[in-house]
Amino acid sequence: MNNIYILDALDERNAIIKDELTRMGCTVYEFLPDLLPVFDTENCRYIYILSPRFSDTSPCATTFAPNSTVLYFNLPSNTLTLLDALKCKAVQLTKIEAFTYANSRLTAEGALLYALNENVLSLAEQNCLILGFGHLGKALLSVFKPHCPNITVAARADAQLAEAEFLGADTILINDLAEKIGSFDIIINTIPAHIFKKPINLAKNCRILELASNIYPFDYDELKKQNIKFHILKALPSKTFKLSAARLLLKQILLF
Repeated sequence: MNNIYILDALDERNAIIKDELTRMGCTVYEFLPDLLPVFDTENCRYIYILSPRFSDTSPCATTFAPNSTVLYFNLPSNTLTLLDALKCKAVQLTKIEAFTYANSRLTAEGALLYALNENVLSLAEQNCLILGFGHLGKALLSVFKPHCPNITVAARADAQLAEAEFLGADTILINDLAEKIGSFDIIINTIPAHIFKKPINLAKNCRILELASNIYPFDYDELKKQNIKFHILKALPSKTFKLSAARLLLKQILLF
């Protein structure tokens, strides 16, 4: 049975992946959500690679071949229900530990590039806050700490705060953050949740790097009115280190 790889052409990693798969003799097509394709499921096995842009978008039902494999970052629940009905194997890449660790490192290095850009102060003179201490939060601390000694980690779990403190960061519980958040020059968020229910007072020159997906802790419409600078950085590895990101993703694709 032949493998047919279907890639999202709007993800910058996939041009590199397409070239590599083609060199290996694989058949590769672009993912076109509105196309009504004809599938040869008797002779072909279809493997889809969906980019993070589909985390809040539902492709057409006829886009997917029955019994196919779908690799994704995040998908709406209705899309997952559809894939289940088509008897597809849906694999969330962010649940694969090896991929998540490596992708978090690339994301953290990309965030550092943004943090260094358009600054009037050295990072060594700025107070940095990392919201959340999962895989990405840990990678951020590792990457930022040598450049930004004044770094604080905010999390909900005491165990996470203890680990962050052991690794050299100051720590604070998220529930205690509202009163102190105005002291930070750079805030890097990794938590997809509405953290702040009430208006907060940020530093006048504060910058926010938003690395979470879909649900954010801040009201960015309100921050625009306050002239607070922020960057919503989805799929950051594909923008900053697309060759490394492509190699990492290709390694996972070939496992299927």
